[in-house]
Amino acid sequence: MNLLAKILISRRPEKRSGIDSPLIWPSRPASTKHFGGMTRTLLKLKLTRIAVAGIALICLPPMANTANTASAQSLSAEALADRVVDNFRRIILLHETAPARASRAQTEGGRYLFYQNRLLSAQLVDLLATDEAACVTSMARIDADAQWRDADRLALGGVIVELALRLPAESACAPPARAARSTVAAIRLRLNSELTSAMSGNPSASGSSGRGNHGGATARAAWQAYVGFLRALFAAQTLTPDLSAPAAPVTDSAAPLARRGARDEWTDGGLPARTVLLTFDDGPHPVHTPRVLDILARYRIKAVFFQVGQNIGTLNAANGPGTQATNAVAGTAAANIRLPQLFERLLAEGHSVANHTHTHPLLPRLDEVSLTAEIDQTEALLSAATRGHPGRAALFRPPYGARNDLVLAEVTARGLRSVLWNIDSRDWADPVAQSVARRVIDEAVREGGGIVLFHDIHGRAPDALPTVIEELLKRGFRFARYTGGQLVVDP
Repeated sequence: MNLLAKILISRRPEKRSGIDSPLIWPSRPASTKHFGGMTRTLLKLKLTRIAVAGIALICLPPMANTANTASAQSLSAEALADRVVDNFRRIILLHETAPARASRAQTEGGRYLFYQNRLLSAQLVDLLATDEAACVTSMARIDADAQWRDADRLALGGVIVELALRLPAESACAPPARAARSTVAAIRLRLNSELTSAMSGNPSASGSSGRGNHGGATARAAWQAYVGFLRALFAAQTLTPDLSAPAAPVTDSAAPLARRGARDEWTDGGLPARTVLLTFDDGPHPVHTPRVLDILARYRIKAVFFQVGQNIGTLNAANGPGTQATNAVAGTAAANIRLPQLFERLLAEGHSVANHTHTHPLLPRLDEVSLTAEIDQTEALLSAATRGHPGRAALFRPPYGARNDLVLAEVTARGLRSVLWNIDSRDWADPVAQSVARRVIDEAVREGGGIVLFHDIHGRAPDALPTVIEELLKRGFRFARYTGGQLVVDP
């Protein structure tokens, strides 16, 4: 008997739990026809009538949307840091106040804020790496600013890590950066220890377990005090996202959806009971992706990495998306790959890499030209980075899980399968690694298995991952891998 148990998507139908389910943006009119089991939109209904829910977020400051992100480049380091902390606070409050069965709007809004903070943090790192005086002042502020609570400083932990990669050893900012990093590490350790104590049977850990509050309020006194501070701070502000903003118009020249193939999408992968597939979004990252790989290698587990094109590299001018050079197996002449050795390692160790768009936008809000460019540019970059390696997976994950029929049709037309998730680590919202780990374990047990969502662009995923793997193994779970166009489970 073959030692590999090949699990095909047809093995069992996908379950739909509704727990933090990715958002399906409404785009199919009420009047439809069925052809060969596939739903087709009546051609007489124009695509411009697609009603797509927007993400008008949570009383955001001007940085709430991508168009305004560019304006942050003119802000001071202090103002950028304040915006990162403010968004972080909103994410935490959304995370803590959401009901047990989370509102999709709140979840999608939080994810959007999280990625906006990534953009702001990158701008802050760029500024601090070139302005030594601002760097020294900012690191001192992270270390000791009395206007920030201890947990606030976690929002800037990633800035410190990425700044360390760019500061020369002789920089005057290096010592205060090390001090700030030690401060953040101590805060993280304290919050993790608080949760560990709550979960260890400590008598003080009584009380109900809520979202982000594993263990009782008494056991997590420091964390609950922070959440209480946030509730008071934002008491007068609305935390419910506005889902009424219209989508960008779709051109009438778009081919009918019916010509672009049937919907092809996984939510839990149709995996057998007590089986999970680990997936990581938004990389590659020069620090955190290697940490994830080290852990996966230790346990001999494979994963799928959904990567953002602008993090992979840049296309050369003569090889833009849609040209023959990039649609074939491309080499270094077609693109400049930022982390070629990391790609070599990902592939050599048996992992899969897949498309997560070029700039991580809300796809249902794009016109057809912009939508196809987002997909095709990353396809071209992945071709250049993988050079025909079988680890290049024909998979696609829409940012924020946001998609409509047009998005799915464009993905399917390129021979890609849309992959969502049914187990959300919420590592983008929860800064406490042990809480992230406990959430994944609980959801995996509740769901019986499926596709797990992590992000390899910050430290929470690698911090939580060993606990997740070890605990799931103890409970009899197995780990799937993607190979040859299907999910495979080793016995």
